Amino acid sequence: MKLLKPVCILGMPASGKSYFAEALALHWEVPCIHLDQVIERAEGRSIEQIWDRYQESAFRSLERYYLMHQLIQKPVVMSLGGGTAAHFDNMFLIQNLSFSIWLKVGLSVLEQRILEKPRPLFQNLDEIMPKLEALMNFRYQYYERASLVVELNNDEPKTLTNVTTYCQRQNIISE
Repeated sequence: MKLLKPVCILGMPASGKSYFAEALALHWEVPCIHLDQVIERAEGRSIEQIWDRYQESAFRSLERYYLMHQLIQKPVVMSLGGGTAAHFDNMFLIQNLSFSIWLKVGLSVLEQRILEKPRPLFQNLDEIMPKLEALMNFRYQYYERASLVVELNNDEPKTLTNVTTYCQRQNIISE
């Protein structure tokens, strides 16, 4: 298939953005990138190191720069960080320069995934759910502006097929 426009995968931490982006790109036989990995390679530091050394505001500036850079390159499937859409005018850029997919996953599922595989944003917390609820309350207004909302279940092949059909109808991909 040919990708005619970048596809951005967004959602909460532990929603499966990277996994879904890779599965979709593999299904379509197109390139896949992860914005966090782009930043890490370009800056020569991990996201945690950048965050610790320069704080969130500097990280978000870098994130916006690399997002914009990637959106004007050859179209790819790109997984974004959980907060990417909620800072600066990033969601405006995502809406206008790409096709976006929000992976909508229940908070209890996210909590379980974070307990199984800890994330930096949730370190040193006695309870994960209050942080998840606060993040969702803030980010929902951005996520809901995605081109397509995908409520994930356990039927990955059907989900990929449905997303593919929808994207073909929207002229995001072609045979």
